[in-house]
Amino acid sequence: MKQKFNIFYHITVLLFVCGILYGLPLGATAGGFDVERTVQGKVIDENNDPLIGVTVTLKSNPAKGVSTDVDGNYQITIVDEEEVLLFSYTGYLTTEEPVSGRSVINVVMRPNVTQLEEVVVIGYGTQRRKDLTGSLAAAPLDAFQESPNTNILQALSGSTPGINIGQTAQAGEEPDIQIRGQSSLNGNQDPLIILDGVFYRGRLSDLNPKDIQSVDVLKDASSKAVYGAQAANGVVIITTKSGKTTTKPVISYTGFYATQTPANELTPRRRDEYLKGVRDVDWENGYLAPDFTQENPNWTIQNNTGLFPPLLAGFANGTDFNWYDEVTNSGYVTDHQLSIRGRSSNTSYFLSGGYTDQEGWMLNDLYTRITSRINVDIDITKWLTIGANTFGSFADFSGESPSVNLLAQMSPLAAPRDADGNLIINPIGDLRLNPFFTECSG
Repeated sequence: MKQKFNIFYHITVLLFVCGILYGLPLGATAGGFDVERTVQGKVIDENNDPLIGVTVTLKSNPAKGVSTDVDGNYQITIVDEEEVLLFSYTGYLTTEEPVSGRSVINVVMRPNVTQLEEVVVIGYGTQRRKDLTGSLAAAPLDAFQESPNTNILQALSGSTPGINIGQTAQAGEEPDIQIRGQSSLNGNQDPLIILDGVFYRGRLSDLNPKDIQSVDVLKDASSKAVYGAQAANGVVIITTKSGKTTTKPVISYTGFYATQTPANELTPRRRDEYLKGVRDVDWENGYLAPDFTQENPNWTIQNNTGLFPPLLAGFANGTDFNWYDEVTNSGYVTDHQLSIRGRSSNTSYFLSGGYTDQEGWMLNDLYTRITSRINVDIDITKWLTIGANTFGSFADFSGESPSVNLLAQMSPLAAPRDADGNLIINPIGDLRLNPFFTECSG
């Protein structure tokens, strides 16, 4: 079992211990019978230039979205003809477009001039955006807070210009981050992470996204120069919530249950397709000369191929095993977050606890995270403030999934278990192991 426990603290005088509160899973989502179809289009600016990385989401389901490509094009699937598409991009006004039966929706986005007055965090304090000469991007967290996401990196993907977030295939997995593309062929690509003013060397997926107030990204040399050579790959500045913005105690709870499916689902070959592939490999004997397009009626799989005995036995007894269906299921995420924040005459505080349970689409792909945080600031005098920012995170990756690489190499003519239900070590007869052994070994 792989378990990880990280504790990060920035403290000058006070140190606190925070408990954890969490709830039970919520109910499941409902299904429907609507027919899916695709809406596509192009997003440009006022100068008719394509906008790259514009986030296109469904208003009814903000968690379902895509990003525009290098030409500003997008494709998104809808099931409701009354759906409304939301187009969001840093520095531009969010645009709403009702589908209304259209299959092609082109959008012109307008700049958001009010963002120039926005206060952003930089290396040595804060400044208004219009006063900055360096390249900086602020992640739009408002929509993210209402979405069923469990990782702050999901807020940066497709919504923050100049940042590339890699793909993940396992529950709780940490994707790669690149700012303004690849900066080294073999070296480290990770940007410098600053959490509440302190260097953070842990995993971003260990942070509770509901605890985060803002994320600012420094991209060019002038904006990140204060951090020196260690900021060569860019800087991500994360600021967590506090109680300074409120007076009365505010208790907040959020929870959701969401299902998950892979973006590109595998469709492995079944028995008939596999047998045709075997004939195609042996095309000189499997098809008739001279054009080799007509099947040879005298060709048999037993006499003209090099299949191993287990596969020949599977052909004889009609085996058609679906390896993919055996190791996949409907993934889900359930998440519960509870927090309290407030401020008295000289003290502000923010306390939170979170519980996340995720099961991926692969069998036994499990991830559990428990987080707690306490941020406190005490004004001793007008010129002296002391405080503590403390959080704990427990992550459990104890599940072990079958190897996708081995699954792709298995044949539908072979089964993973024998007649007695025992796993077969080499189901297709060569040295390739049964992918189910990976699952059992965990």
